[in-house]
Amino acid sequence: MTKTQKGVTLALVTSIFYGLMPFFSVPLQAEGVNHLSNLSILFYRNLLGSLPLALIMLWEHIPFRISLPELITLIVLAGFSDGAALFQIEGYPPLLPTGIATTIHFLYPVFTALIMMIFYKERCSRPILVALFMAVSGVALLSWPSGDVDVKIRGVVFELLSAICYALYIVRLNHSRVSNMDGIKITFYIIFIGSLLFAGEGLRTNDLQPITTSFQWEYIIILGIACTAIVNLLIVISTRLIGSTIASMLGALEPLTAVVMGLSFMGERMTATIGLGILLVLSSVLLILHASKKV
Repeated sequence: MTKTQKGVTLALVTSIFYGLMPFFSVPLQAEGVNHLSNLSILFYRNLLGSLPLALIMLWEHIPFRISLPELITLIVLAGFSDGAALFQIEGYPPLLPTGIATTIHFLYPVFTALIMMIFYKERCSRPILVALFMAVSGVALLSWPSGDVDVKIRGVVFELLSAICYALYIVRLNHSRVSNMDGIKITFYIIFIGSLLFAGEGLRTNDLQPITTSFQWEYIIILGIACTAIVNLLIVISTRLIGSTIASMLGALEPLTAVVMGLSFMGERMTATIGLGILLVLSSVLLILHASKKV
């Protein structure tokens, strides 16, 4: 397996893990009087996700010491990553239907490609550009709601800001003063700083709830380890191996995973639109895999 193919594989695994996230976060939000807010979930999963990484650093004797310029860069990276999450949840109902919000957020591969081409003079091959178009179109078909929808401009702006923030995060992982920092170390600091940012926002808005049930602890631990610590570490590694543009494009598997899980376990109905969306996303992934064999 080449370096590029390894990076593609890790990016695919990352997207699948991300796609599973709603099946652990949504029940936490819907647990009656004991529900947890979005901010609470983001805070707890980042805090708990940072703990195993800290233990690994201690075990592997990876130093925690960082310079002031590195700390500033890590805060900026955490701000981009967490800003994407905050803008994304701000754009959800009542401002936008969830499907439209998801579609707009998944424009981030387009923004990533544009940033790389304009500011870093990266040249995208024709197969990659075709795969980019297919991936975004597939996500739109998977997510866009049927019938009349109520779209508010403010919600669109929030989701566009979410997409831009995440694109900047993916790009800056590879193009900053910490791009050569140990992967576990950079992941630990990004999600730990993220937990502090979410805690601050939660306290500012009085929107932090305590974990009160064993059910909540189980789901938060799963989210923290599998969908935060592991996922963010794989993002760091995959972007270093295959670059920001391709890594972001493979994120199209995230909504595809959610749709497949819904069809398989939640009794959701397969439609021609969903089928076409699945076909486009899978075709874009196969096209990327084919292109990676030539690298």
